[in-house]
Amino acid sequence: MAEIYVKVKTGQENFNLETGTMLKVSLTQKAKNNRANTELVERLSNIVNKRVGLIDGHKKPRKKIKVDLNKKQINKRIKEWQKHQ
Repeated sequence: MAEIYVKVKTGQENFNLETGTMLKVSLTQKAKNNRANTELVERLSNIVNKRVGLIDGHKKPRKKIKVDLNKKQINKRIKEWQKHQ
């Protein structure tokens, strides 16, 4: 299991992921009524095909999440997803 930091931008036109030193995620939902956090968890869960949980940063753009994979596996699945976009 890995814990990673994610930087999110809410209210964007399209959903997108950028890899690098920190995973950057553009979300279509606005940060209102937990909608952006829900979108983050649901989309990442679908992309990595594993359970994703939000640990910290519920009301901040920098979030800490946990994924039932190691970091190498997470990056591999994100890159596979990016190839199909």
